[in-house]
Amino acid sequence: MTRLRALFGDDLFVRSASGMQPTAKALSLARPISEALGQIRGVLEPGSSFDPAIARRRLSIAVTDYGDLVVIPPLVAALRREAPGIDLVVGPSLTPPRVLRASNTARSTP
Repeated sequence: MTRLRALFGDDLFVRSASGMQPTAKALSLARPISEALGQIRGVLEPGSSFDPAIARRRLSIAVTDYGDLVVIPPLVAALRREAPGIDLVVGPSLTPPRVLRASNTARSTP
């Protein structure tokens, strides 16, 4: 929850007499997050099929400078070739690489 609060610059939930209540920011995030989770569920459900040649979707990813130089060009080429209806939106990663490395190291440690 701490990471989400830092990411959105909002408490997201506050304690009240009737329990935890969502902030206006949390309420504004509820619908887009619910839609995103629904799309993920649809892809992961058994029997669901995905045909990149006819897919019409917008994908947003955040990358570091390295990713922008090394990963994005071949990804864009593959998307143009295999999935022309996919709209790729690339933005800068808001998390410094050293934080990502520390986070990945912490998760991979038994």
